[in-house]
Amino acid sequence: NFNKKYTKIFNKDNIVEIIENIILKHLVGIISLARKAKKVIIGFDEIKFQLKKNKIYLLLQAENFSQKREKKINLPIYQKCKLNCLTREELGIAFGKTTISNVGFLKSSFINPLISDTYLLQSLRN
Repeated sequence: NFNKKYTKIFNKDNIVEIIENIILKHLVGIISLARKAKKVIIGFDEIKFQLKKNKIYLLLQAENFSQKREKKINLPIYQKCKLNCLTREELGIAFGKTTISNVGFLKSSFINPLISDTYLLQSLRN
């Protein structure tokens, strides 16, 4: 009886979509916790200012972010490559807003789980 219910929920056709949604919810949860712990900076000008002071350790950019503005903002010196697998709408969910383009993270314990889950999500979406 349990096996019949289990096979109904997990269809082979949409298993990647289910896993993608689980990772996305986990990422949004981590970002929300970092926001509540005041380890997050949002706003284009504020992020640029904090990047100059080398306070930001991780920068998440939306994949549908403006190309003109993307060239004006540099990665933190601690970050090797760009992480942009989330959309503006998905980043906005963690802040209760419609869209957020950039999120800068201060040094905290949230960075390592964010990096690993972002890479997982990025590999599923590519």
